[in-house]
This record gives sequence, structure tokens and C-alpha cells, in this order.
Amino acid sequence: MPDVFMTQCPSVATILGSEVRVSILEPLRSRPLFKWPIAHVACGEIVPEQLRSQWGVPSQGARYDSYNGLQFGNARHNLTLGFRSTNTTANDPLRPVANQRVGVASVTIAGRVRFKYWNDHAFWWWPMGDGGDQGDTAGLQFSYNLAPHQFRTGSFLFEQVNLTLRLASGIPDRNSAKPMGDGLVYTQVQFPQVDRGDVDLSATLTHRKLYRLDVGFTVNSGAIRNAVQSKGVHRTLGIPEFPKTNRQEVMLYLRLTDW
Repeated sequence: MPDVFMTQCPSVATILGSEVRVSILEPLRSRPLFKWPIAHVACGEIVPEQLRSQWGVPSQGARYDSYNGLQFGNARHNLTLGFRSTNTTANDPLRPVANQRVGVASVTIAGRVRFKYWNDHAFWWWPMGDGGDQGDTAGLQFSYNLAPHQFRTGSFLFEQVNLTLRLASGIPDRNSAKPMGDGLVYTQVQFPQVDRGDVDLSATLTHRKLYRLDVGFTVNSGAIRNAVQSKGVHRTLGIPEFPKTNRQEVMLYLRLTDW
């Protein structure tokens, strides 16, 4: 069976249970550079004008996510470094928090395993992010290619399984940071309804008639976001923390796509 990761866009993961949209996917395009094992890769997603949900928050308007990066290696063994840029139309109520640039790094091993990390922070060693600390702030994903094992249920073939951690937050007012406990905490955040600490387990199945079925289970927890983002990262780097929330959601989702 072919490597399932060869045709996938190495961009920020979407948690299907918290985002609802009708979209057009731009397939992964690869252009070799020079004679070295380096290629420019690009892909994206076009979301036409519509009522939709983003981070579990009602929204509307059109949206375009574009990914550009460099892939070092071949299709089975590679390191890919790039960024996802998001632009939405003026009638999107979440536009200020949605428009951002997020750096993404992924490692594929033997065409079977992929590790992915994304963050919008901006450091000299991570120039791909815009430093906004908003929207899709950070995440990790582990993916395993199941296709070569030929596991089936009825007419569907198990293609891959993913374990994902995705964090998202509103826009912090950097002048509002106040000493609290052992660190600084933002006391004012725009778009506080954008509050994701998603842990997601999902599987993708494909049908021989070109149907794709995504099945997943997501837990969104304010405690997870606080522990990872605020305590684990922000406090360690001396960055003000986001306020702790008590949000708790559990979702089971199914999505059937006709290719």
C-alpha cells in the first residue's frame, strides 16, 4: 500500500468535532529545488462564504488557509518546516483572532509514523510564527499509517490513526498582565470564547468507492490548556499566563466525505 502521508498537507491539524465547514482542499504540491533532496511543498484549504463553526464558536464568511514549507528528505523519511497563513473576509466575527501565521514542523519516519508540532511563537530559532499568541497557539500530533496492515471493517480500509493535542486562545492584552501567584496573568483577553485544550483520538477509513470516513473522540478541557500552555510553557519562558477556565466538553464525531 502507498504511504498515506505522501499526499497529506503537513499543516495545522483540524479538530473535526469543533469545526464545521464546507471547503475545497488544495492538494499537496511538491517542487524539487536544485539537485538536493529538498523540495518546496504547498497546499491549502479554501472555505467559501458560509455560516460555520471555528474552535466551536459560531462564525461566518470565507476563509483561506495556505501552507508553504521546505521538505528535507524523501517521501518516506523527511523533515518538513513551514508555516500556515490564515486570511478571512471582513464579515468574519472572529477575523482578528483567526488571521495569523503559525509555524509547523513535522518528521516522517519510514512512511509509517509522523510527528507534528505547531506554534505561533516567534523566536530566532522558530521564525515561522507571527508571535501573536492567539488563535491556534500550539499543538502536537502523532500519526500512524495503518494502510499497509490492511485492517478492514466491511468495505472500509483503516488508513491512519491520530492522537492530537491542540491549544487555542483569544487575544491577550499585553498591558493587562498582573502578578498572581508565582507569575503574571493576563486580566483582559479579547475573544475569551476561543478556549481550546483539545485532546483528540481519531481514525480515518477509506472506501473503495472513494468515500472517506473520519471517526473521533475529543475532550476539550480548560485545565489541559492551563497546564500545558500557561504552566508548562508560558511560566517556564517568563511569559504572562492566560486566565484559567473551567471549560469541559466531550465530543464524539463522524464525518463522511465523498472524494
